[in-house]
Amino acid sequence: MAGEVPGTSRIVRAEAERIGVGFGLDGVVARVTTWDEAGDAATLIAKWSSPAGSRREAHALQCLAERTSVPTSRLLAAFADDDAALLLLEDLAPARQGDAIEGATASEALQLAEHVARIQVAFHADLAPDALEGFRVWGADPTGQAERTAKRLPRFFELFGHLVPAGLHGPLEHLPKAILQAHERLARAPHTLLHSDLHLDNVMFRADGTPVIIDWPDAARGPGAVDVGRILVEGITVETRREIEAEMWGRYRSTLEAAGLRVDPDELARQAADVQVIMMGGVVRFREPDADSPARLVPIIENLVRNCTAALVL
Repeated sequence: MAGEVPGTSRIVRAEAERIGVGFGLDGVVARVTTWDEAGDAATLIAKWSSPAGSRREAHALQCLAERTSVPTSRLLAAFADDDAALLLLEDLAPARQGDAIEGATASEALQLAEHVARIQVAFHADLAPDALEGFRVWGADPTGQAERTAKRLPRFFELFGHLVPAGLHGPLEHLPKAILQAHERLARAPHTLLHSDLHLDNVMFRADGTPVIIDWPDAARGPGAVDVGRILVEGITVETRREIEAEMWGRYRSTLEAAGLRVDPDELARQAADVQVIMMGGVVRFREPDADSPARLVPIIENLVRNCTAALVL
């Protein structure tokens, strides 16, 4: 049975099938089927990744299970030493994995934004000051980001400049400075829990449409607008973004306010704009496709360029 692990019965057989190849998941992921002495089968997900990332993900999943009812992949066991790490996770099958190229539907994306808001309420520094203990701070090394962006811009224009609106070619030269300014402003925002890599490949959708956020090795504490901004850039097409962006921010804000948080609409809009600037820098620095890259990489980058530039203000 998917999502269950044999109890006290001795496992007599196991088979593993690698899954998620090319879908932006951290580490190596496999579905493991086990059989006990009675012949009963069960499945779980095994994930091998870096010790640091594995520890962050295990900590995030444990905290999420304790503090919120928002569905996530249940952590069954974790093993780590200085060189390697393994997580055993609930198998969410038959849930469907999201696709960052196709994008979510409008209703899926809006529900995902509400899930993000519910998580952030449970971990918001103004409501639960101790909830963020053990999480690193998002947005490390803004200076390095700016410097790498400046170095990478000429090559970015060679590869993807044809997707950038003509009116942005000149302003993009100022992107490195804008990244530093955006980080400086966002550093003053209240902290909450961030997934930090919320592209649609990291979301599973159950049969009833319920989103389940997976792959948490980049979990961090930081301004909540970051994860919503990532949905807008990496979770939907530019056409869907134009349709629902205002409603998405409105639902996000309403969920926070319903929990007792005060949200200044103008400040939230400024944070949203700053997140777009930082994400545009990430797109510019995105690793260059080569012969060994998954076939999905180029269309994913093209989607990122379209979505980032659609709302970029420099």
